[in-house]
Amino acid sequence: TLVNRGDLIQHGQWANPAYGVVKGEGQVVFPGGDGWIYSFDVAGKLLWKFDCNPKDAYYELGKKGTRNDFIATPVIYKDRVYIGTGQDPEHEAAVGHLWCIDMNKRGDVSSELVVNNAVFPPPTKPNPNSAMVWHYGGPTNKADKAKLKRSYYFGRTMSTCAIHEDILYVADLDGILHCLDADKGTPLWEFDAGVQIWSSPYYADGKVYLGTDVGEVFVFAHGKQMKQLGVNPMGHAVRATPIVANGVLYVMTENKLYAIKQ
Repeated sequence: TLVNRGDLIQHGQWANPAYGVVKGEGQVVFPGGDGWIYSFDVAGKLLWKFDCNPKDAYYELGKKGTRNDFIATPVIYKDRVYIGTGQDPEHEAAVGHLWCIDMNKRGDVSSELVVNNAVFPPPTKPNPNSAMVWHYGGPTNKADKAKLKRSYYFGRTMSTCAIHEDILYVADLDGILHCLDADKGTPLWEFDAGVQIWSSPYYADGKVYLGTDVGEVFVFAHGKQMKQLGVNPMGHAVRATPIVANGVLYVMTENKLYAIKQ
């Protein structure tokens, strides 16, 4: 078993970069295999970096480890980056973190800074230059653990966030679809599919589509209250994100591609 409680260990690079323009300047946002997210200008100069793990997190293969990297692609919306942490799904579900990061700051813009690297867990202090707008995740308190029936608020995720009209949708590997206020990070509602989710939610035409590992596509009405409109059996796991083009919904399972006229 690979264990690391101090230095960073890279298990590989899974996630894709994203590009956005903030105040006229292009930024390439790169979610690294070390659990840090980086932003570069188009010439390759580092603009900012953000550690998406708590400083006391440690890397261990399997569900015991608390340090993650990324599977999801960053989403840029209103000069902010939205991304959740995760791992190879073979490492199982465990605690994760969902971040909203201001793209206007420069340097190390992590939420906290290490005071002494010689010990683990390291002592930390708040970063006065932090670009964290909000954070959702981490271990639950006792009351919420009993209510939610899980030990963390947000699990490891492979999902890219979907955002429309300041409402954010993201699923975690445990099979929970989370709906949050994109501006404040306030949870609005959640839905438990009861099965692992590898794909991402997708918004189109007032609806949110979500595929699951048992071959279902759930459909929800877009909004601050949960309203399930339907569930569609597709026969095999839906691990790719559904997409709409020219009034046609495309859903790819592990062995078929469906084109569904809306």
